[in-house]
Amino acid sequence: MVKAIEDFKKILPGAKWVFYSNGTDEFTEGIDETTGKQYVKRISLVLKQTFDALSEKTLNAFVIYAKNYNVVLRTFDDNTFIWAVVEKDKFNPEMLTKLKNFTLKKEATAPPVEEKEIKEEGPPKAEEEILPKLPPEILKDFEKTASEYLGDFATDILGNVMDDLKISKDNLTKESLINLCYGLERSAGMIIGPTKARKLADKLLEKIKEEK
Repeated sequence: MVKAIEDFKKILPGAKWVFYSNGTDEFTEGIDETTGKQYVKRISLVLKQTFDALSEKTLNAFVIYAKNYNVVLRTFDDNTFIWAVVEKDKFNPEMLTKLKNFTLKKEATAPPVEEKEIKEEGPPKAEEEILPKLPPEILKDFEKTASEYLGDFATDILGNVMDDLKISKDNLTKESLINLCYGLERSAGMIIGPTKARKLADKLLEKIKEEK
């Protein structure tokens, strides 16, 4: 277990899920493939953006009180943050004080996974089809449309989806933009609901169709 998560669970003994990001690498605890690490990553994005939107420099932690559990978040100045889902009956006010005072030691980045080169022999590959590029200005239209649904979150969410899908603004194609639409729909669905997210995706797909 990562030291930061281990220390965090000491002050939150009822923690069910824990997510920790040191700004470079991400670590989880108690999150299996059934839960879906990508799903949890989206929750992290929403929590962090909600926290940043508060624009309160002296605030370093907050708690979201839900029906059966609480979500607690602690952020640090270097873009590091950690959050956990805690069973409601195991959360008490004393934990909030400990949360505000919680500090952590700098974690070493995760060691790179050694990759063994595997040489495969086979028939020569066919030449890849070169898809026509689209102007990067179309992303401005995407951002403007997304802001109608996501407000101040639009820019960050759009950028995060592009990073996740490894889409470069200098190498845009209709195929990559279609993938961006569906990725944005999945992310936006957690914030504005699936119906509005679908409408957002449909609007963006129409813009792609207009491109020659």
